[in-house]
Amino acid sequence: MHSVIKYVLISFFLFASLQQPTAQICAKFSGKLSNFTQDSILVRNANQKYVKVIRVNKDGTFSDTLRVINGTHVVIAGGQYDYMFLKNGFDLNLEADVADFTATASYSGKGSENTAAMKELFKLEEKELDESKFNELDSTALFSAFSATERKMDQFFNTRKNLDADALTWMVRYSGDNLVQMKRYYFASASLKKVLPAGSPSPEFFNYENYNGGTTSLKDLRGKFVYVDVWATWCGPCKAEIPNLKKLEEDYHNKNIAFVSISIDDPRRSGGGNMDAVKAKWRAMITDKKMGGVQLIADNNWNSDFVKGYRISGIPRFILIDPEGKIVLPDAPRPSSPKIREIFNRLKL
Repeated sequence: MHSVIKYVLISFFLFASLQQPTAQICAKFSGKLSNFTQDSILVRNANQKYVKVIRVNKDGTFSDTLRVINGTHVVIAGGQYDYMFLKNGFDLNLEADVADFTATASYSGKGSENTAAMKELFKLEEKELDESKFNELDSTALFSAFSATERKMDQFFNTRKNLDADALTWMVRYSGDNLVQMKRYYFASASLKKVLPAGSPSPEFFNYENYNGGTTSLKDLRGKFVYVDVWATWCGPCKAEIPNLKKLEEDYHNKNIAFVSISIDDPRRSGGGNMDAVKAKWRAMITDKKMGGVQLIADNNWNSDFVKGYRISGIPRFILIDPEGKIVLPDAPRPSSPKIREIFNRLKL
């Protein structure tokens, strides 16, 4: 009799433990939001493979249990967002004023030290990987600058050995990937400036089809600085720069500068099977996005002499040419970068 009861009790507790989300396999996420008028927030991981809607009470409080993919997650509240490091077994509490969500978001509870460290890392990278530190350096100076940055990053991680192992691994990998990409970009840019130095004649383009009719050559723009955007309709980063480019052109519309966008759309990537379809798609996007400036399409996409002359292997690519047709920058900052305005102002357009 006793053995039967014992067996039943063991079976009951085993069954119950399997039904309950345990601290080892789930994360708890709770908090309170002020000035929040909606009924839910969204939590998703960085690559959107995990998404969870969490109900928020009328007083701004919420609480839920999540079976997450360990790593960085985005919390979206009222159209604003913030980042946290979330792992099964963590128990995080968030307090924030949604009127200024990112600035006021504060995390406490088990595992919160990892989110705090991650945010410190973001701030450190924003400072240490600021493009203004690298934009005009040659290869030798770049090597010294990046070596100094690597030492500061190493110091950051060496003083945070008490973090969760998964969180620390993620941060080291994230930081390392960013640094590799930055080094690759700026060393390539420095190399390009050796091949296409400032003051040398710019590669030319001739009789490119103009969206507004007729054709345009680079020599037609002599007497003005020329800011060239090499792009394509299929290029996501190119399209992301369009609003910034429009704003830049608007702010400098009365200056001695022409804004020229050169599409390198081709049948293979742009679809349609022939250049007539490609040009129709190119024209449609210019119309739809109300793009300004001088809109041209290259005569032979990637194989155009101008594109090959500037050694363009990835887009968007921005180029700055002076009124005499000489190179100012063969790889100029993007419109989204404050650096381009500094350069324009320094040139006294």
